[in-house]
Amino acid sequence: MPLAKAWCDQATDTRSPKPALVTSLYDGHRAYVQPGDQILAEARKKVTVSVSDMHSLISNTLQRPYYKTRPQKLPPALYEFAARLLISMLESQPLATALEQKFSDDPAHAMKYLRSAYSLFPIERYDVMHNAALAKKLLPKRMENLAASMYLDPSRAFPSPATSESDAFIQPLIESASVTIFNQPASAIAQIQFKADGAQHWQDGHDLFYEPSRGVHTGSIVFLTAGTIYKLRVTLLLDGKIYQQKTYPFTTWPDKPPIDPNKVYYLKDIYKGGMLDLDALGIEGKPGAWARVVGDDQTPIVAGNEFEYGLHIGNRNYIYLENITILRGGRRHGIRSYRAHHIWLNGCDIAKWGRTATVMKEGRSYEFKNAAPIDYDAGLYFRESGAVVVENCHVHSPVPKANHWGYGHPKGATAFFAHANHPDPKFKGQIVLRNNVFEGSAKHRFNDVIEGRSNGRFLGGFIRDSAIYNNVLRYSNDDGIEIDGGQSNVLVYNNDISYVYSGISVAPNRLGPSYVFNNYIHNLGDETGRQWSAIKAGGLAAGPIGQVNLFGNLITVARNGISASAFNGDRTFWLNAMNNIIITKKSNTLVGYGIYDHVKYSESKFINNYIFNLKLNKAKNDASITTEFHDPNLVNMDFSEKIYQSVNSVSLPTPISLRIKNFTHTEKDGEKITFGIISAIHNHSN
Repeated sequence: MPLAKAWCDQATDTRSPKPALVTSLYDGHRAYVQPGDQILAEARKKVTVSVSDMHSLISNTLQRPYYKTRPQKLPPALYEFAARLLISMLESQPLATALEQKFSDDPAHAMKYLRSAYSLFPIERYDVMHNAALAKKLLPKRMENLAASMYLDPSRAFPSPATSESDAFIQPLIESASVTIFNQPASAIAQIQFKADGAQHWQDGHDLFYEPSRGVHTGSIVFLTAGTIYKLRVTLLLDGKIYQQKTYPFTTWPDKPPIDPNKVYYLKDIYKGGMLDLDALGIEGKPGAWARVVGDDQTPIVAGNEFEYGLHIGNRNYIYLENITILRGGRRHGIRSYRAHHIWLNGCDIAKWGRTATVMKEGRSYEFKNAAPIDYDAGLYFRESGAVVVENCHVHSPVPKANHWGYGHPKGATAFFAHANHPDPKFKGQIVLRNNVFEGSAKHRFNDVIEGRSNGRFLGGFIRDSAIYNNVLRYSNDDGIEIDGGQSNVLVYNNDISYVYSGISVAPNRLGPSYVFNNYIHNLGDETGRQWSAIKAGGLAAGPIGQVNLFGNLITVARNGISASAFNGDRTFWLNAMNNIIITKKSNTLVGYGIYDHVKYSESKFINNYIFNLKLNKAKNDASITTEFHDPNLVNMDFSEKIYQSVNSVSLPTPISLRIKNFTHTEKDGEKITFGIISAIHNHSN
């Protein structure tokens, strides 16, 4: 679909103009988030500014170290067009108005003005693209090509609305659902409530977020019951007044898929040694009647180097694999599919997959002397596949081991490789990983435990509507979980993550919002003990634009809690961090921060987070804290040391005003909320 049409389909006259995103000033030598804002600030100090003056300001600003390392640089040949655009903005015109004026006044150079706007205002690139498409002054194909070069992706990751109404899309999973509302003003407030069909009382959900790259209001509902019919009520407000209210039905996925009794296969009857090839056997189900393959302890799969995979699904769909044991996976992967959907694994044990190293060079493993280092060999590799459930599985003991950071970026095996970009939009994303143990060992580690493909792309990683929860993840030389790339309503919660270089990576978030909540992240460190951060974020300006929500996590680490990490030279992130506990143990340069926010993007919020550094006997942050922890009397050495020694979770008294609708877990006494893993659900705050 051409770029202009893709976005015009979702941009209607009901959309209000979105105000330009506010940017914040760095301390001292630092610069603005967006170069255009800094140039305008400096220009406003002058009495008059000519095109030549503005040209010089642009040149001087873009030569500063921070901007020189940034992607999507502005070519000097475009400085004059950028100067004219900025002079129009000096006349108090917003970017969209100034750009539209240039399209009309100088249509022959419209693409050069658009290219300038993308580079000068990187966080507003999607707003610029929306407005350019609506202006209808540019050829769609040229806009599409330019968008691709600017890390913008107009292709849709979402199917058509699933309800009978065209204004909403609901995607249920087993215990959660995403909600997306189309064609509403950016300034609208979208409140949601939900209840099981037949229940008397509505439960409040968290308000939906305005997501600027698609111009929609979207968010998630969590802690639902499997296989249950729900009603969703959406209330839309402008200026505090209700202008629309609608109710939609949806049904969560069942705890187990429906099985066709005529398509139940026992491994002992169909497995003849080597690779089990379900594609060749023609094993496949259909909606409402899945095929089931049942393993047993006496019939393990033993493949080996002569086969690429231990179990090959191919593009077969609606398959339920139960109690399958793979003692020796294939040369590359334990289980592999390609462009499949509706695959469900339960109770499987997968080990010993991947290539055997015959050469070691600088700590890295090579299958052959002149080959590339061994990388991306996965216990579970569902390539371009979606609607996948993996539960109650043990994935462990790969053949290749990953190098540590002392030899450069780790390369090696991974337990699960997220590549959810199915060709059919209906089946993109929708990955559920729950109740699993994915583990390497102290001296034989994964690269990442859960790794994503195409991290910097809109359609990278889990993409959309996925849930990773109740897992134990440990022993990697890089990340515990990567959800980098598309993160639209991707949920990461109730996971125990340890012995990794970084706990959870959200850098970059190309499409939000994502939710990281009630995780327990502790005992960081690669095989040498080197570590970076419990939660790693960055790349907002390099690959706009997505918000990450961090709620109720318990983080007890030696080094950093939440930190900036450069993606394509950009450390900017957009976080909404509330009710987290972050205890750090050491302190040094770039060490011991509860929150390390190099850029301080003003849309980020840090509210009621308990932060303490044990070495300094006080909080250590490099961030603009929105609201300090509500009870300063609890923020002390004795209490922090007790928290640091805690396992899984901590409960603290918290005012009702600071509880997060649907996400906050309230203990039985009703006064305390849980930080960290929720082992038993008593109540969730309204």
